[in-house]
Amino acid sequence: MNLLSKFVGVAHAETQFRVDNFKLFDMFKPNNAEQGLSQIITKIVGFAMLIAALIAFGYLIVAGFQYMTAGGDAAKAQTARQGIVNALVGIIIVVIAYTLLAYVSSVTRRGNF
Repeated sequence: MNLLSKFVGVAHAETQFRVDNFKLFDMFKPNNAEQGLSQIITKIVGFAMLIAALIAFGYLIVAGFQYMTAGGDAAKAQTARQGIVNALVGIIIVVIAYTLLAYVSSVTRRGNF
């Protein structure tokens, strides 16, 4: 038992993450008047990109399931493969758009993206 305690650390059940650290919905607070229009638009577009990425990821999972359950049917497998390709292209487009928006936001210093 003593040897095991030298190699295994203590793991606490609590974390330092608190709900108020997540500042996604701060733009909707009424006393947040110091935000400009560009910051609000940046946050809304970022949130929309998050939703688009989640939809594309869900579509990727559905297409993967369709591919696994095609059962040797070439037409179903081809449709599922095309769905996988479409989902991956969508995810790549969202990542590139997010990167460009983050870059433009940091260059113009108008928002914390």
